[in-house]
Amino acid sequence: MDNIYAGNTGLAKGNAFSSATGVALCGFVQNQYDLSANTLQAKIGSLEPNTLLPCTPVVIKNDNTEANGTDNMTGFNPKTFVINKAVAASSDVIDGFILESPQNMVDNSGNGGLPLPHGIVPIGKIGSGIQVFLPCNANLVGVALSTALYWDPTNNELTTSNTSTCALTGVQLLSSVVNGKKRKLNVDTVEWTDVTCVLVKL
Repeated sequence: MDNIYAGNTGLAKGNAFSSATGVALCGFVQNQYDLSANTLQAKIGSLEPNTLLPCTPVVIKNDNTEANGTDNMTGFNPKTFVINKAVAASSDVIDGFILESPQNMVDNSGNGGLPLPHGIVPIGKIGSGIQVFLPCNANLVGVALSTALYWDPTNNELTTSNTSTCALTGVQLLSSVVNGKKRKLNVDTVEWTDVTCVLVKL
């Protein structure tokens, strides 16, 4: 199994990512923030980990008993939620996006990117102010920063089209379109794939 970092400028295993020489990495938070105040911790429940890669938009449900593994709310963590579903249709209302996490499973070749089965993942909630690169299509080239953004659930990317897409009310565009990389699943291996992306404020 090839190492996911091999051959990627700025992504050498064990080296810090440098925006000056590398490429933008989708799903990694770009601004300083208070982890406990700005992110939600969400259990993936019975969902398959391979459907929940970083940058996946999700719908969150508020179920304290399921989130804390008990039949009552005694001693529960009020900021742990449950992922109800990964967004797959334009009728879904996006609550936030899965972020990269050090808890993601890593195999002995250095490959990683999947949450542990029944594990917990960090969610960048819309309205949190977290800044993150997300994949986008060519529609965002040359647009104004005030342009309304939408999520295309078919191609899994940001777009300016409001046809068969999910509205991202409150999400702000912060950059021009740049080359980047995001994680993708290739059978049972998580790999980096080339994308165009933009920096947004959730």
